[in-house]
Amino acid sequence: MDISHILKLSKLELNKKEKAKMEKEFSNILDFVNKLQEVDIKKEELSEEIKNSNIFREDEVVQVSEKQKKLLRDSALNLKDGYFKIKKIL
Repeated sequence: MDISHILKLSKLELNKKEKAKMEKEFSNILDFVNKLQEVDIKKEELSEEIKNSNIFREDEVVQVSEKQKKLLRDSALNLKDGYFKIKKIL
């Protein structure tokens, strides 16, 4: 298996020994995936009932002391008008 294209896309530079090892590992992974595709899962039953439930906890307002607030503000990298300023995530 030649992984030159994968290495180029990932911008990895490997020597010949590392490249040979990586090619073998990729080959082993693909062989394993092929074996998994041979498994007939249509006959298998689920071992547990899947329940649709909310796995997230409810938000709770917690009162903190002025000392804790000051500690948080003092440790903030960037504050604006008393609020934490962070980089845009979107």
